[in-house]
Amino acid sequence: MQPDDSLSGRNSRIIVASGMRGTGCSTISQAFSDLIFASDVVDAGSVWSKTIKLCTAPFNRLILVSTPDGISISSSYALVKLVRDHIPAAIIDLVINKSEEREAVKSFERMQHATTKFLDTKVNFGGYVPFDETLSNTFIPAVDEIADRIDNEIRFGCFIGY
Repeated sequence: MQPDDSLSGRNSRIIVASGMRGTGCSTISQAFSDLIFASDVVDAGSVWSKTIKLCTAPFNRLILVSTPDGISISSSYALVKLVRDHIPAAIIDLVINKSEEREAVKSFERMQHATTKFLDTKVNFGGYVPFDETLSNTFIPAVDEIADRIDNEIRFGCFIGY
């Protein structure tokens, strides 16, 4: 499914959301707000009612923040289904937080398999953010890299991917 052209460009909105608490969604959302200049970044957090309200206004991208555990991935799947029902043209990126690369890729593959098979929906691998208690050694460079890629995709109109 191709994104709606009317939702792309500088007037685009990115929703950063999570299916549950404890994923680091708000921290990542704040970093994206500071780093993605080509779009308005909105933090929906883990409050589903807020995400549902945001689905009434168009947005072109959902950045879904999850951790690799099964409950978080399942909650993220449910959120993908909710968003797909309201904004079918939205691009969906899954960012796995508090994870090593191998574990993040496995979590993404589980999500991708389920969304493709049961929802006929593509979810992109947005990247992963390693666990970092101080939020400095690995968190900041990882989030910077993801934000820079997404900002470039929006400004130049092409999907770069992870």
